[in-house]
Amino acid sequence: NPGLFSFTSESVHDGGLALRFRGRLDMNTVLAFRDAVFTAIGERPAWLLIDLTRVTQIEPTGIGNLVTAARVAGLTQLPVHFAVPSDLAGMFRDTGLDRLLSAPPVSGHEIARKLLAQ
Repeated sequence: NPGLFSFTSESVHDGGLALRFRGRLDMNTVLAFRDAVFTAIGERPAWLLIDLTRVTQIEPTGIGNLVTAARVAGLTQLPVHFAVPSDLAGMFRDTGLDRLLSAPPVSGHEIARKLLAQ
């Protein structure tokens, strides 16, 4: 069922973690989404990818949770990158989410360089 919400979590190169979501991000699934993201942030990876390319629909409550995820990751200084499906890119541009959610993955070397520069 393409509308069924699910996700996978996988460690990727350079200490990063990828969460790959599928289905609808709506009021029935935002708690599962939030739990997955907050659990991933708690694992303290070098960076986090939130892959939404297989998400078929994002309702307003889902958008709010994307913003929350980006803010929490920022507060913990965790670089986060969102991969967005092309058919939803217009909505991300129209709402300004594209600017909030466009931080590229950062390597461990880049993080170390930033820390040493402080």
